[in-house]
Amino acid sequence: MYNYATGKATALTFVLILVAACSPSGAGSGQETAATSEAPAQAEDPVVANRPPDQAALLGISDQAEHEVIGAPNSYRANQLEDKWAENWCAALRSLHEFKGWTGTIWRVEQGRLEVDVGGGIHIIADVDKSSPMFRDVIASLKERQVVKVTGTFEQASITCGAWADVGGSSGSPYDVHLTAVEVL
Repeated sequence: MYNYATGKATALTFVLILVAACSPSGAGSGQETAATSEAPAQAEDPVVANRPPDQAALLGISDQAEHEVIGAPNSYRANQLEDKWAENWCAALRSLHEFKGWTGTIWRVEQGRLEVDVGGGIHIIADVDKSSPMFRDVIASLKERQVVKVTGTFEQASITCGAWADVGGSSGSPYDVHLTAVEVL
């Protein structure tokens, strides 16, 4: 996987699960019976299952970029692809002025700052007044890795392409985030 925050590629991990058929060792029956087992159904990820279309579209750009960059034949071509996809990603983000019900997991809550991982290496970071009802009643009790929905606006002060990893807060990103709602899923 390509980590846009660090600019480094990491290895992808694949797990291969083999299902073997069993045959009884009956004396001279000449027939084999296969034992089948069904894997327990995996619960659908609530973050992915509840993503609104605008969030899914933005993350789709990141996924496609990652796929193309990793598949590049050399570093030169990878850098060209990164530039192309950074422009596409920034254009899509520029078109968003508000977001409603974006799903993610709590990454960090500290000193009036909420950081939510919304997927694709993208984190929404918002500074929230610790004396506000939203902070006191909701944010202060959130736990890391808890699944939430967030709603708010992007205030796009000075847009520069390439801000892939963080959206909002004091991270140096050009996008200020103002949260209007945080809801536990």
